[in-house]
Amino acid sequence: MNIDFVTTFGIVNGFPSFPEATLARALMTNGHHVRALTYYAKSVAMIRDHHAIIDGTSVHRLRRKGLFAPGVAGYALATPPDVAHIHHHSNRLGPLAIPAYHARRVPVVFSPYGIFHDPVLVADTDRPFATPIQYERVRESLRETMRTNGAKTGTFVWAMHRALWAADVVHAMSHHERDELLRLGVPTDRVCFIPLGIDTALLASPTPIARAATPTVLFLGQTKYRKGWDVLVRAIPHVLIHVPDARFVFTGHTARDGSDFDTVVDDLGVRGAIDAVGRVTEAEKIRLLRSTTVLTLPSRYEGFGLPLVEAMLCETPVVTTNVPTCNEIVQDGVTGLLVSPDDPAALAAALVRVLTDADLRTRLGRQGYAHAAANYTAPIVAAQFADMYANLRISSRQRKERGG
Repeated sequence: MNIDFVTTFGIVNGFPSFPEATLARALMTNGHHVRALTYYAKSVAMIRDHHAIIDGTSVHRLRRKGLFAPGVAGYALATPPDVAHIHHHSNRLGPLAIPAYHARRVPVVFSPYGIFHDPVLVADTDRPFATPIQYERVRESLRETMRTNGAKTGTFVWAMHRALWAADVVHAMSHHERDELLRLGVPTDRVCFIPLGIDTALLASPTPIARAATPTVLFLGQTKYRKGWDVLVRAIPHVLIHVPDARFVFTGHTARDGSDFDTVVDDLGVRGAIDAVGRVTEAEKIRLLRSTTVLTLPSRYEGFGLPLVEAMLCETPVVTTNVPTCNEIVQDGVTGLLVSPDDPAALAAALVRVLTDADLRTRLGRQGYAHAAANYTAPIVAAQFADMYANLRISSRQRKERGG
């Protein structure tokens, strides 16, 4: 099949583990052809070329102007693929791409990638379960959205949400996301659950990597409150009571809440136990995943939770929170440990269990690996997408033959 990906920054040099890039490579390995339409920005080194070939994917980049990006329709109409796949809810290329593909009767798949990342749907995207979900705001008409948000912002907000109803299939990467899409009013027969996949080749190391001799806790994520970095920092004093030589490694690029990190760390007096390494290369990420004693993701919400799966595929035990979708990936006591969100004491107790019990670490690591390998590897996930694309193509052909 010929498949178009329309995405934001998902296929760029240096970041092969992004979901779109992982899926594109796996599809091409199975004989499909993938090309990608993405963002262009002269000021950003990784997306300043209008054309690029990245791991076999032909990438065409468009400059965004205002709400949308001129050129999308021409690209979609020139050589229509068998299927088009729109990635990310905030994708400014999507609102023009979907009608353009439909004009050539090309079926469209839409992946929101975390329905509760939508600030229209939830009042606080860092703590989405703390406030009511605003389903009615997403369902509003263009006129109503413009009335409440202003003409420019309202048009953009309305257009971003039209993909939920305009796409032929809306992809949910978790059961929770599937259920929320149904609550929003997306018809059941147009919602398809497929998890995200990991390219295990990216997690391989040319030489064995030993576990750190020092008890080490790894946090892999942005410094957003949604990720629960502050919960982990507040758990550190409790952990140090029982494991005084424990180290806590924080890695990932600094986000909007990063300015608060130093304040919280210094207020608690735990600076000496922390290694804040910031953004790392893929190779360094692999070293950290394989050498750490335990990975923790104390999130208040995750669209999926890729670091959990990456750690599990490295046989590294994980501790995370009992929130969607972490609790779909991790079965408490079997493939990892689950704790209540926003509970530093509970998080600390779970971390102490793993840090001090070698048998538990081994069991969680092995069982976590088996679960992740059976459900979340790129070939398994790509095969599910390929089946979905093929069924869409068949349905599209049948509609064409009927004159629909």
